[in-house]
Amino acid sequence: MESNKNVPAILHAYKNIIKRFPDLKLVIVGKDFKIGWDNKVKPLTPQARELLTLSEDLKLKHSLIFTGEVDDIHLPIILNNAEALIHLSEYEGFGFAVLEGMAAKIPVIASRRSCYPEILHEAAYFVDPKNTEKISEAMLQVLEDEKLKKDLIKKATQVADSYTWIKCAQETLKLLNLTINKVPKHNISYLITNFHPIKGGAEQNALMLALKEAEAGNNVKIFTSNSNNKELTSKEIFNGIEINRFNKINKSYYLGFYPGLFWPFIKHKADIIHVHGFGFLWHDFLLLIKKIINPHLKIINTPHGPFMAHGQYSLAKKLLKSVFTFIQKIYLNFLYSKVIAVNPSQANWIHKEYGISKDKIVLVPNAIADDYDKFIEDKDLIEQIKPERKFIISFIGRYEKYKGLQDLIKCVIELKAKYKNLHLIAMGNEGNYLEEIRNLIRNAQADKYITVLISPSDNAIKTVLNLSNIYVLPSSWEAFGISIVEAMKLNNAIVSTRTEGGEYLIKDEENGYLYDFQDTVDLCSRLDTLISDKKLLKQMKFNNQKKALEFSITTVYDTYRGILRDLLK
Repeated sequence: MESNKNVPAILHAYKNIIKRFPDLKLVIVGKDFKIGWDNKVKPLTPQARELLTLSEDLKLKHSLIFTGEVDDIHLPIILNNAEALIHLSEYEGFGFAVLEGMAAKIPVIASRRSCYPEILHEAAYFVDPKNTEKISEAMLQVLEDEKLKKDLIKKATQVADSYTWIKCAQETLKLLNLTINKVPKHNISYLITNFHPIKGGAEQNALMLALKEAEAGNNVKIFTSNSNNKELTSKEIFNGIEINRFNKINKSYYLGFYPGLFWPFIKHKADIIHVHGFGFLWHDFLLLIKKIINPHLKIINTPHGPFMAHGQYSLAKKLLKSVFTFIQKIYLNFLYSKVIAVNPSQANWIHKEYGISKDKIVLVPNAIADDYDKFIEDKDLIEQIKPERKFIISFIGRYEKYKGLQDLIKCVIELKAKYKNLHLIAMGNEGNYLEEIRNLIRNAQADKYITVLISPSDNAIKTVLNLSNIYVLPSSWEAFGISIVEAMKLNNAIVSTRTEGGEYLIKDEENGYLYDFQDTVDLCSRLDTLISDKKLLKQMKFNNQKKALEFSITTVYDTYRGILRDLLK
């Protein structure tokens, strides 16, 4: 009952609302009080005596319940039967009590002080611990506003789930391993055109694997371009990995040239280099030099897809593709110790088109974070969307024509006549087809039920996927489609085109539907079926949440680490 706990302020605030809730009891738990054999409250500290006197002065004696010290068995019983937990401490080392309240799935009223905002994010009702009126207002809202109460409980549960003893043990073990292995085990390098904070399937794949290697105690370096973004620093330490960015002097993708990479990359002594992508001429040139200097160097590649995979190119570019693919076939098998396919079907073209020996091809699918479904909802976005009673369909992808969003929009416009509560939310970075997308929506006067988000935050994406019932990937080509797994994790049924990734992740009529690119008739039919058949939709969602577990980073990394371990023997 120390002064920093602000219990007197709680009593004054409670006094203000007791007339409206005459049966409401305030339970005060703490070892500063002892309950005698006669059931009378005995204060054990000066602060406790002052508090007891204050309760009598405020005429609250019969509205308060003092429990004294409560053991771990009985505390959950008290919390589970409470309407809310209020804890207005001004400084805490950690704040275990509020997490116990959140774990009990009750709303928490807390002071916006000390560590609480960092630990609780926006999952608590924050108040000024000195403002009695605001504290009373918080109590009233939590007791009377059911929507607010449910929202706080939902967020509180997500926060509590992220603080478990298992996770504590895992994080402690990581730190112990890092302490034991002060000298990194191996030098693991990654060579990729774009990297964090740039978003994309390949970028996310490289980031997650690099982070896991750093957690394992290895010295991890990333060699990448600055993606023509002058604001990105040339060198950055991010969660234990060293990111080295080099100025890109042109805007070409495959022919991207950043000469500053040459000497730092050539002189760096790596045990393994993991390259992302086929067809990057500058990368291949540097890798061949390193391989010639050190023939025993282990280099692996995750191509993600063939060189110039999208297919919508001019005759000149198609000719360039054929010539360069032929040239690559001459040296790639010499260059790489292993080539990683992100889906089983890739092994065919990796072998046939690029001449990689079958025994060098291994399967390591893309992955999502184990706790991908733990996040804080974007309140502003929810207020913008107003999802109540809406049936939401979602899309993620750069606004390019080959991503096929235009086909999905046409279907949603058609189905809107039948399903008045239908709402499409598209999310992605700007692309060359964005204006056409906006015109399509504008001409159909569909802006009220089709929302286009540009470069949304990770929390915004997760918020939308969590609200969504069906996730659609209408792309002409995807090597994997990590967004499918993200949507699975957040309880969506899936409709996807028959891409490499789609056919790997979706079993028709079990966890989603497959259709041919640009076949809007079939797409509309599949959506119609899922919207109208609630039982089928529910079953597909359930199946997807189970399937998403196969693509957690912990599961996938075990395979990846085994490959690296074998190469390092």
